[in-house]
Amino acid sequence: MFLYFSCLFLFYHPLLTDQFSPDLNDYDAYGVKLVGNEHSLIFVNNALKFFAIGFGPYSKDTTFCTVPFFSATDYVYSIAAGKKQNASQPYFVHIGEDIVSGNQNVGVIGYYISLSNNTCTYAYLNIQNFSYSPSYHQDYYIIGVDPLGLIAYGATSIFSFLYNLNTYEIKIQKQNIVLPPPVSSYPIFIPYAIGMSEHFAVVAGYAFVFELNEYAPVACLIDLDLLTFNFTLISNVSLINDVAIPVTSAVTYTLQYDMAVDINEQNQILIGIPLFDTVVLLSANTTDLIILNTISRYNSYIGLGKSVAWIDNTTVAIIVYSLADSPWSSSTVYVYDIEYSFTLPIFAFPNNQQIGISSSYLPVNPSFLLVRSWSSYMLVFDSMGRILIIHPSPPGYYSGSILNLYGIINVYSSVSCPAGTFKNSSGIGPCTVCPEGRKNQGDTGIQCDWCQKTSFCPLGSVNDVNYSIIENINNSQAYPKSPDNSIFDDILIQNMFSIGSTNHCIVVSPLFWTSIIIVLSILILIIMGTLTFFPTKHKHRILIKTIFKQLDLVGEGELWIGGLISLGIIVLVSFAYWFSNYYLKQYPIEKSSDSTFACDTSIRNAKFSTGLQLLSIPRSDEQEPIFDMLDKQEFTMSVDFVNTLYKYMNVTVQQNIGSSFVKLNISNYLVQNDNATFRVSVVLPFHQINVQFNLTGPYSIGGVRICLSGPSDGSDSYIIQQLNFCKFFYTPNQTLAYSSSIDLQLTKVINETEGLSDSDKTLYSGLWVPTFIINTLSDQLLYSQHGEYLRYFSTQTTLLVTVSETQFYIQNTQSPIARLSEVIFHNLLFTIVCLEIFGLIFLIIKLLFVPIVMKLLLKIQHKHNTRRISRPMNDVKSEKKDTVELETIPTNSSPPV
Repeated sequence: MFLYFSCLFLFYHPLLTDQFSPDLNDYDAYGVKLVGNEHSLIFVNNALKFFAIGFGPYSKDTTFCTVPFFSATDYVYSIAAGKKQNASQPYFVHIGEDIVSGNQNVGVIGYYISLSNNTCTYAYLNIQNFSYSPSYHQDYYIIGVDPLGLIAYGATSIFSFLYNLNTYEIKIQKQNIVLPPPVSSYPIFIPYAIGMSEHFAVVAGYAFVFELNEYAPVACLIDLDLLTFNFTLISNVSLINDVAIPVTSAVTYTLQYDMAVDINEQNQILIGIPLFDTVVLLSANTTDLIILNTISRYNSYIGLGKSVAWIDNTTVAIIVYSLADSPWSSSTVYVYDIEYSFTLPIFAFPNNQQIGISSSYLPVNPSFLLVRSWSSYMLVFDSMGRILIIHPSPPGYYSGSILNLYGIINVYSSVSCPAGTFKNSSGIGPCTVCPEGRKNQGDTGIQCDWCQKTSFCPLGSVNDVNYSIIENINNSQAYPKSPDNSIFDDILIQNMFSIGSTNHCIVVSPLFWTSIIIVLSILILIIMGTLTFFPTKHKHRILIKTIFKQLDLVGEGELWIGGLISLGIIVLVSFAYWFSNYYLKQYPIEKSSDSTFACDTSIRNAKFSTGLQLLSIPRSDEQEPIFDMLDKQEFTMSVDFVNTLYKYMNVTVQQNIGSSFVKLNISNYLVQNDNATFRVSVVLPFHQINVQFNLTGPYSIGGVRICLSGPSDGSDSYIIQQLNFCKFFYTPNQTLAYSSSIDLQLTKVINETEGLSDSDKTLYSGLWVPTFIINTLSDQLLYSQHGEYLRYFSTQTTLLVTVSETQFYIQNTQSPIARLSEVIFHNLLFTIVCLEIFGLIFLIIKLLFVPIVMKLLLKIQHKHNTRRISRPMNDVKSEKKDTVELETIPTNSSPPV
């Protein structure tokens, strides 16, 4: 209830001050210095004592004229005009103070432009002075005009008034409520800002709170009745709980305590409180003010809410006074869609498409002081007195072309959306990037076309990019592992006594051919056994036995069967010599081919070892040349910027040295056929270096491929391999960060190849192997937490590639499993072993199996002979018996009857 009365009664306080002496070049102090609508734009210049008036529409044909102040001693606090004033209402209201007398005033000035001779006429339609005795300067003096331009409402800390702009009738109400000691010299309410609708005004300010003995932010709803020409306090509301400012800060003008108010056609109110980095959204009805929502960045000290404006009934513009990190301004205008989000802006101005006005000649970037809007236009006023007018653009266009008028007016007009972006609605905002899987080649900016499914088409794509252009390249290979079996004896035995399942394995298997010989030997044995039944072939048997006795390596020429066995031994040993000869030549692996002489064609006469060595450990004189050659290899870095509109003229390359930098010359530049990918190459002066690529412009980048190359070099014993690798980086459904950082760590790889014999030299080869560490590649987290508008904020993309060398190197050593002397020795040993094994087998057969077989044969022969002797005797007895029987039969027979 107390706040209600504090807003109702504004009273005079006799605080004696010195004569008012404002900074006449300060366009921000004490009130609004710029207003506009569809037909005219009015600007105050206190230093030159005139009003500048521009006539719409705002284009290259816009005409300006000036109106001098009514009095040379006047200081104008604020000006006001209705947003919807028509062409038949060419006037505006101003309030001010006579610096000499201290009297406050309010007046109406009319103006008219003659198109025939391009001259301007004006008239001081009415001037009203407020003189109170004694007269004191008012730090806070505000004025507002209703949208139709019919009435004005003004207020100070000692009086308020209603002003009819047609009849110039004015109704003044002086305040007479005094606070109790010790604050009796201060006002109970101080008005800071005002907003007007057709039927009410909302005044924002600070009201005294007895419980705190300080001032708190408050908004008051005042009903305006044009028919009765009366104004009445309806309601009030505390804007922020639990915050207040000291008395002296509230009553003495300070820029940081400014407030801002604007009202839309649906009676929704925006109130900006930059001191507390807060913007409050309210709704007004005939009886009350209702808080709907609040944006708060309390204690961030960015001046959120310095000025506010409704662009339409759902879109608001809010100045953030000290936030931007741009080359144009230290302030930013945030634009919100309150139906979508009152937390994250949908875009910010200026941005990389709608750039600000250059201020490079100024020691400090200017700040935005005021934002206003009418008919979807947006007007921005900065601390240098420059005016920015942003026209709404149709679908497929954004307001990016700047027309400068008279050195202070800058009109933003329509430009087609750049490739990779689109805009499907009208408005003052920038174009947005095409979604993933779609592209815009710049033909139309209203929508994005579908990409081919097989192409690289990320967010903001300009065209289809073939994956072959961005493939990864790496000429280094994994160092081989030593075979599981690295002992030559085992390798020889394994390959001599195995038969694989494939045709190739069977053909090259020694055991297979030895088995063939054994089968043939068995056939010969069968033939020899068969010849024993043919006495006429006895000489042939003797000849064959003689021949095989000469071949007998097992029985030392004693047995012809040993010759048959020796044939198998000869075949097996021959295969061993043949295998060993070819196996010996399978070294080193770089010069060897498939081992077709063995079942396993990948078998090599090589074993490998690898390990890490610190670079700080001293190296041998034999190793030092390969390290020197690697250190002297020339590097060329090439970077492919994929799916972007950036071109050669947008790119500079620099080497960062501490806080300084040195420009690097671009050695080569290439644009791919898709016109969406380009390559920049630069020769690196050092191996360890920070290389920064700067790309200036509003374009996005889908991905980046980093390549490093270097020529091969060397002599017979020392060779450095060609360096050629590329790595592609991108983040799905994101563009490249505006400040990306990738570390490229290079590791030396030393390959040492020992000689096959003692007389052969050790060969050294070296190459660099890269390892990438991604520090920053995408701003995805930033956008998700703080808003997509940041995607269009930066006008420069930087890619920092830091090339360094690891503190260790990889030592790979290749050595032969078997050398010539070892092969010869093991083959002789294998021959002896084969002979001894077969001799042992033959001896076992001779001593064990042959006697048993012979004994069995003798028994069989004896039994067979016994049967042959007994059989003739039985035959004689049988014949005798048959004879007797034949003889007795007739004797015993009787004659027939």
